[in-house]
Amino acid sequence: MEESYMRRFGDRKLALAGDKRMCRHFYLQFRSLLDIRYYGFTRLDLKDGDAAAFFEDLQDITVVPMRPSMVFQENLLFVLCVEHAFRRDYDRVLYQKGLEWGTDYIDALYIIQYYRRKYRTALPEKKLWIFGAGNNGKYYYQNFFKRAYSVAGFVSNFEGEKECRGLPVIRPEELLKQENAYVVICSDADILMAEKLCRLGFLGGRDFCFAETLPKALFHAVGTCQIINSADCLYRNKEFFSRYYGCNYFENVYDLCSDADNRRLKAYGKFCDVVFYNVANAGTDEFRNYEPLIARYYKNAMQISMPFYYFKGQMMQATDGVNPYGLRAYGGQPFWFRGDQEINRMVEEGCDIEKIVTEVSRENYWSCEEILKNFRRELKKVEVLDRFSSFPIRQFIEAHYREISVFVDGTHFHRRLYIYIADQIANALGMEPISDPDEIKEAEAPFSAMPVYPCVQHALKMEQQNSYPFFNIERGDVEYLDIGEYTRRYARYVMDVRNMYKTTGTDWR
Repeated sequence: MEESYMRRFGDRKLALAGDKRMCRHFYLQFRSLLDIRYYGFTRLDLKDGDAAAFFEDLQDITVVPMRPSMVFQENLLFVLCVEHAFRRDYDRVLYQKGLEWGTDYIDALYIIQYYRRKYRTALPEKKLWIFGAGNNGKYYYQNFFKRAYSVAGFVSNFEGEKECRGLPVIRPEELLKQENAYVVICSDADILMAEKLCRLGFLGGRDFCFAETLPKALFHAVGTCQIINSADCLYRNKEFFSRYYGCNYFENVYDLCSDADNRRLKAYGKFCDVVFYNVANAGTDEFRNYEPLIARYYKNAMQISMPFYYFKGQMMQATDGVNPYGLRAYGGQPFWFRGDQEINRMVEEGCDIEKIVTEVSRENYWSCEEILKNFRRELKKVEVLDRFSSFPIRQFIEAHYREISVFVDGTHFHRRLYIYIADQIANALGMEPISDPDEIKEAEAPFSAMPVYPCVQHALKMEQQNSYPFFNIERGDVEYLDIGEYTRRYARYVMDVRNMYKTTGTDWR
């Protein structure tokens, strides 16, 4: 597959599209290797200002609106120059234009990874020279390069600069005397620097790049939110960011990958260095089996697996599957995606809201014996699933269940468990743990947490929790509710949905 894609971008005229800065850097880095003819802009680029300014001054580049007819009339291939996290909006636009990933357009990242492999560019084995001894160069050195690479020094055109951050500063011409050198341009004078390196005989893609187009190792996270959220915590590790591109592919039976992402998952497999993925496990309808795909396309990648975990040790009331009253608002944000089966049952039995609040607030709603038995049973289930995981979590649950709700709704982890998994992966990759876990806030992504019933808190000797985050979809922000108010809102919601289903004749069970 790798060779066929190479023929597709190696033998065709290319048009760049996407982020203007990345398009410019891609052109400067690969113009000696690829036949880049066009800069094509879409409606998505309008917010980015005058994206064509740099290319309008070039005689060998034509600036045009992106049109599907260009592909078919000129055997053209679009190169999508956007960060992986922002690919989906472009995928939708290109799909609507009738263009397919891998056939009509391809990612700049794919080409960067191709040349990284072709030239066997392993930056930890190179002597890194940072072109630019100003604020940008100092920033990248201090925050991303210092610990991850062997930084030999800085490069500057100014004769007066001799030292920066305790490292030597040399002139561009002196790079020719350096062995095993690789140059990273970190300056707003990027155009002049790239042209200078080319005149000295340096080849973009082999000998130099820009900070945004570093030929890093490739890390894939493939699976449900448990995988993706853990990976997102890992990406906050600055040492990880300097060594790896992190690419997320969120997919479950409710939110499938796009056609473009399904193609990416296979095409990138040969380039992937580490893949972190969900292992299918019985007893849940929220998994997809990625193991055949991983076995076929990711043979050379370090494989880190994790099953889909479900834990009701602290939330005996959590529904086993999707809430039977679960509705999705516009945009896919769920209203109580994970439901409270006790409140569901009481609504079905005709209890009024205040009676339901009184019931769930009782410290003897379940007996202490029932709660402890359930907790041990749920731990045993986790222990079984841990056999399929690269990083078992039972020990984390046992160490922290008294101070936190380890699972905020039965399937989604508390922030600290996500960070724990991220640090386990970092350790496997030879990196230090996240330096400041408090920087990763739960509120960065709106969410709701199910309450732990008072009787469960008492039986498990948990630290008292007086309020729980609730994402108010109508207001678009997070509120903190006590268990009484939380119960009232959820019970009222279930009653409304039940009445709606009855009115429309829908079977909600």
